[in-house]
Amino acid sequence: MKLSKWLREEDEADKWLREHDPYYLDKSNFKRKHEDRPYETPKQEARRRDMEIPFSSLSLNQSKEAGIEYDKY
Repeated sequence: MKLSKWLREEDEADKWLREHDPYYLDKSNFKRKHEDRPYETPKQEARRRDMEIPFSSLSLNQSKEAGIEYDKY
């Protein structure tokens, strides 16, 4: 598996969470929707960053589909 260039290095907080919090290792797709624990593992964070397209990179048609309206000037 090729790691993303955006994958951050696991820090002490990640290591502590891995050992003490079973939610941290939860593979649930709805993980980000839980507001009481909004953190992600470095791999989940990188995967989300790789899949999401910034608004500034959308074409005019894509932004219309997303319901984004821009002023011409």
